Amino acid sequence: MSEIIDQNSWRKEERGLRERLVVLNIDPEKDKLIRTFLPQMAKEHVLRYEKTAEWIEKRLTTQEGTIADLGTGQGYGANILRKRLPSFKVVGIEIDYHSLRKAKRKQEGPSYLQGEAQKIPLKSGSVQAITAFELMEHLSKSDQEQLVIETARVLSPGALFFLSVPYPYSETADGKRGASANPHHLHEPSHQEVEELIKIAGLNIVGRFGQAFVPQKEIKLVRRITNRLPLWPVYVWVIPRDFSIKKTNSNKIPLTHIFIAQKPEE
Repeated sequence: MSEIIDQNSWRKEERGLRERLVVLNIDPEKDKLIRTFLPQMAKEHVLRYEKTAEWIEKRLTTQEGTIADLGTGQGYGANILRKRLPSFKVVGIEIDYHSLRKAKRKQEGPSYLQGEAQKIPLKSGSVQAITAFELMEHLSKSDQEQLVIETARVLSPGALFFLSVPYPYSETADGKRGASANPHHLHEPSHQEVEELIKIAGLNIVGRFGQAFVPQKEIKLVRRITNRLPLWPVYVWVIPRDFSIKKTNSNKIPLTHIFIAQKPEE
């Protein structure tokens, strides 16, 4: 991977990286709450990567190059992409050293780099597709903007960016943290905020999709309840749901928004 890595800038950032940045991924083997809801969560997340592989096959004119999976965690998503798209090099990028060690041990196919999404350790214009799933909400507002700007930098002309964000449930209407607030989520952006960030970075939105659609009246009622009681995870992952990926519509709200953006051709 040396031909796509900006070695000089990366060496400057590597020192002190583990100590300076927070861990963005939860280890399901240690977190009882996550382990309880893991079957539903796994189904949701795996479908997202499998669908992304389909989109890459259909939407990219080239079927070779590099795919970067930001916030790769323990590498399961990167490995799905590698298996589904064998003509591409897949690079998993993760800030947490311990997660990377597990990824290298359990998911041996992709290459892995330790790095932050706000300063991607890849050369400008070197990547044909980037995924950022279960990542943006773990960053501050300013870092979210930097993530999209950095993505635009490393994408080649015509390349694709796949991004997901959850329905914003952690904050109440007056901006306070509710009873169901996820302590690992620094800011859950609305889909309007995400669209604005994508446009500011100079990318074009070419697809809007979602998973787990619910009626607007239902979500408003659930929000009022879960702001007072820590029941949001139960609502999302215990109740059986259709996690298939569909285009967004005005009648129902997805619990997860998925965007596809493209860098303009030169």
